[in-house]
Amino acid sequence: MAWLDSVSEVPSRARVHHMEDRQSNFPTSACVLLGLGLGAFFDGIVFHQLLQWHHMLSGWYPLNSIENITLNTTWDGIFHSAAYVLVLAGLFLMWQRTRRSAPRWSGSQCLGTILIGWGIFNLAEGVVDHQILRLHQVNETVPDGQRIFWDIGFLLWGAAMIGMGVAMARVGAQEGVHAKGSLQVVRNTPPALVYVIFLLLLVLATAPAFRPVLFGLSVDDLLQLRCFSSV
Repeated sequence: MAWLDSVSEVPSRARVHHMEDRQSNFPTSACVLLGLGLGAFFDGIVFHQLLQWHHMLSGWYPLNSIENITLNTTWDGIFHSAAYVLVLAGLFLMWQRTRRSAPRWSGSQCLGTILIGWGIFNLAEGVVDHQILRLHQVNETVPDGQRIFWDIGFLLWGAAMIGMGVAMARVGAQEGVHAKGSLQVVRNTPPALVYVIFLLLLVLATAPAFRPVLFGLSVDDLLQLRCFSSV
């Protein structure tokens, strides 16, 4: 009966190899980068602009003068440029993976890995910017004693997104389907054209950040930032 056992092992081995191939062929890094960028965009648009709970350097330079408002607005823009670059990098990696081989897609796995990236952003932002560097806190419109609770909530939100994302990615890895026709156009796009487009988009996003004169700032102004100051 040994031959029956060996025959029964063939389908199970095939399923294992199929699942491993599906997982390795999914553009995980691209989706994580998209999640990082989307998390940064959400933070910048909702917290910095719509709610105006804080700005990029409002913990160091409160909005009590025109100069500080200008400085914070500039660094909010640089922050958005960084978010733009993260999303652009995610799309570029996804295009590269699609061009080399048709990836296996799953809505749950895609959304799950994006949530993982978003959660990683929240944790990094919450620990480094909010607690270590003290660039700002989540909600600076509330009394000082209450701000720590908003910071803790932001960290818990990020941890919850990572946990939910991991669970969704695991479920999606078992139900992925092979992407074909919808990605054929992407695979047939000339690589040179794609490189030019991404390069132009990258320049549009980052050039202002590296051209302080466009914001009315000089090198001397930038050196006055607390991180460069001896005070």
